[in-house]
Amino acid sequence: MKYIMLSKSRITFLIRIIQFIYSLPVFILVWSFYIIPLWLLGKIKYVKNPAFLTAEFHVVKSDGWYYRLWRDWCGWAGPSVIILRTDGRCKKIEIKIRIHELTHVIQQFTWGPLFYPAYFLASVFIWIFLKEKHSYYDNPFERQARRLAGQVVDIPKERWRDGENDRWIWW
Repeated sequence: MKYIMLSKSRITFLIRIIQFIYSLPVFILVWSFYIIPLWLLGKIKYVKNPAFLTAEFHVVKSDGWYYRLWRDWCGWAGPSVIILRTDGRCKKIEIKIRIHELTHVIQQFTWGPLFYPAYFLASVFIWIFLKEKHSYYDNPFERQARRLAGQVVDIPKERWRDGENDRWIWW
């Protein structure tokens, strides 16, 4: 009987393929209704593949609605995609932002279609039960991404962007 020996890199490759298939429903939705339309409208441009099965796009600088929507955001991750605004202050921290967003891509590969509900429910749990915490800054998915990117993990209340008393960032 023959045994097939798999190297560590092949095992990693197979795991990533399985994770990609697991996250495929969300991948199809995000690419179909967000990434491809914005790409065709010229609001984002493809830059490179920073990791296996991941594409990086940059926001195109313009006076358009999408550029204004980004304000001072620096990065966003979807299933297999990173979008970065690479001008102004974001240019200085681009490497950390890319690592932060790649962490979210890996989280999405790991959690598959459960990522978005898990992320949202973690924020809701913090908002309802952990009154001294912030629903975004203390979300475990965000904390992990900041830790792996070498960013500040514990954000003090005085640095909460939406104010010390407003603990819900989503509205």
